[in-house]
Parts: sequence; C-alpha cells; structure tokens
Amino acid sequence: MRFVARRIMAGAVAVALGVAWSVTELPLSASAMPPSPSWTSDFPMDVTSGGVAVDRHGDAYVSGTRGEFEHSVAVLRKVDADGAVVWVRSWRPWGRARVAGGPVALGRDGSIYLAGSVGSSHFEGGGWFLRKYGSDGSLLWAREEPGWRHGRTGDFPTGLAVSRGLVLLAGSFEGCCGDFRIFDGWVRAFGVDGSHRWRAPYEAPGLGAYSDEAEGVAAGAGGAIFVSGWAALGPESDMVAAPHELFLQRLDRTGQVIWSRVYQDTAHLDQHFGTDLAVHGDALMISALVDGHPVADRYGGRPGHAWLGRFTLGGDLVWSREWDRSWTGASQPVELTIDGRGRTFVAGTVRDPSDHGLDAFVRAFARDGRLRWQLRLEERQRSMVGSGIAWGGHGLSAIGEATGFQGRALRGYLWRVPDA
Repeated sequence: MRFVARRIMAGAVAVALGVAWSVTELPLSASAMPPSPSWTSDFPMDVTSGGVAVDRHGDAYVSGTRGEFEHSVAVLRKVDADGAVVWVRSWRPWGRARVAGGPVALGRDGSIYLAGSVGSSHFEGGGWFLRKYGSDGSLLWAREEPGWRHGRTGDFPTGLAVSRGLVLLAGSFEGCCGDFRIFDGWVRAFGVDGSHRWRAPYEAPGLGAYSDEAEGVAAGAGGAIFVSGWAALGPESDMVAAPHELFLQRLDRTGQVIWSRVYQDTAHLDQHFGTDLAVHGDALMISALVDGHPVADRYGGRPGHAWLGRFTLGGDLVWSREWDRSWTGASQPVELTIDGRGRTFVAGTVRDPSDHGLDAFVRAFARDGRLRWQLRLEERQRSMVGSGIAWGGHGLSAIGEATGFQGRALRGYLWRVPDA
C-alpha cells in the first residue's frame, strides 16, 4: 500500500486530511533462520475472538470463547512460562445470552483486564463487557454496557490498553439496514477502580457524516493515547460501498483530540481494513490488511495483502513495508507487538499453496524496517489462523486457531517463541 497525500475536499477540510511526508524505502535484509517454538500448548477454546498478554515473569494470559451462540462462554487462561495452565476463569450472564471473550491487557500491579462482547439471543445488537481480575484469578470488578439484554445497543469492542491509571476500551457502534453510517467508532476510559471517566467519539475531520471504525488502542509515554482504525470517504450502507482509508488519532488523558490524520492511498476500494498498533519510545507501529478481502475468504474476490508502517508520534510516516501480494500466498496481519529493543513482531494468517489451506505466521522486523526472520506455524493442521501476539518475559507468545469447514473453530493454540 502506498500512501499518497492528495486533496479530496476544498478548504480547511482538505488541509486536515492531506498529509505530506518523505518516505525512504530500505531494502529488506536476508532473513535469518527463525527461532523454533520452545513449547506449544493447545486447549478447547476459540481464540480468534480473543487475545494474549504476557507479564514480566513470562506468564501468558489468553482470552477467547468456548461454546456456540446462546451457550457461549468468555474464557481467560493463565499459562506459566513453561506452558502449564495455572488457572482458568470463565463468565457468561444468566439467561439466554451470547458472549465472546475479547482483548486482554495487563496493569502495572499485575491485574488482568478482559473485555469482550455480550448480547441477547432474542435480539440483534449487543454491547461490551469489561472485567478486572487479580493475578490469582480473583474477580475484582465487572462492568457491562446497559441495554444489551433488550437489543438497545449495537456496540462491539476491538481494542484494550492500560495507561497510568486508565483502562482504555476502543470499539464501534454497528448500525443496520440502509443506514448510511453503518459503523461509528468510539473510545471509552475507565479508572482502575471500574469508574467510567469519559467517552470520546472517533471522528475524522470533515468525514463525521460517514462510517468509521476504531480497531486498536495503545498507550504511549506521558499518558498519550493512540487509536487506529479506518474512515469511509463517502456514504455507504449494506448495499453501497465507499473507499476506506487508514485513520489515526492521538488523544490526551481527558479524551481530547491532539491530532487526527486520514492517510489516503490510491483510489482502490479498500473494504477490509483491519488494523492494529503498538507504541514504543518514539515509534508508532501500525499493521493493516489492504487492497482486498480477508485471506480466509476464498470466494470474496481478490485477497488483500499485509502492510506495516512506522510513524512518528506526530503521525508522520517514516517507512512502510508490504509483503505476500500473490493470490495463492496472500498474508493478513492481525496483531503486532514491540520488544524492549524496538523490534516489531507481526502475527497473522497466510495462504499455504502446498495444501490450499492457511498457516499462522510471525514476522520480525528491525527498527529500520528490515525483515529479520519469518516463521510459519501450522501444527499439522490444514487451516491455522493467526490470532494474536505479545512480547514479555524474554520471548514471544503467539496464539492461533485451527479451523474446519467454513472457518469453524476447532482448537486454540499458544506458542512460546524464545528471544532471537
């Protein structure tokens, strides 16, 4: 994907949207041999809805979902540095409800935060939930979005982060049926005691009448908050599509916007624009699926490909990388993480032409964007979907899901990859 600063509107709106920069593309280095996973753990849980976080001791916290529809349960597992399960916690509301375990994040005091979606099996729509656990798995508090039991809400969470006494939840409202604003992004902040602090709309300057979706949130130094997602450049509905472009925001601790940037590429109709972000020092890293459909969608048209960019904390693009653009070998990044030396690790899914299936992948990039190594993870499964990645305890923890017919979840996997 090649971002180009160009005007699409007149006056002040065009100034807000058009962003100029100079990009220096560095050649990729010859990749080293990838490290082999030191161990693999598998469990009966769908991790495609969830995430993974790792503490300084190397203990991993994996979230996801068990069961289907009104019998579904949100699950959180703690796995120690040797791959043994320490404890498992699960939650489902009373009555006929559907629930999915989503992103997970860690507090400085060792607490664990689990977010996810919850909805009634009787109604459309749904809402978010947020739960805080102690390091021993004890539930400290729980919050749910009011109204989900009666279909009065349509929110779903996609990102979670902890920053200096704030718990940050990013997500979007999903409309329906001819509404020209199908998605409407938002960011919420809670105190570590569970109190609600503020809600900020995720709006692109001059494009507030169109759809947008907040997909990732990250915390930087000094309480800075960064949000990634996409914004539509025109009206759309369930029958009308518009181009989607990468949209970034920086907020302060009160939810006020410091800057907003829409990064325009070519005129191709980007309809699947999943993003994730991470911050380390002066580097803001963004991954995205661009220029096509998800790689697991065999009948949706041209598959997208992987994109990774490094930005300054002011929102300027420093360098970008693209890979796996072929139909048979297309890649889709899902999540990224940064280690203490500024290296970026990207996890996702890649098509496997040898068996016409899917593999999970991990790629390691140096600070200057050079590819250090790449690793495929399949565990003798024809279809393995990459779901998440986290750095901590001197190594990487990656999660993936073995899938069956029509993408049905079969079994979750956790890999520990040693430092390299």
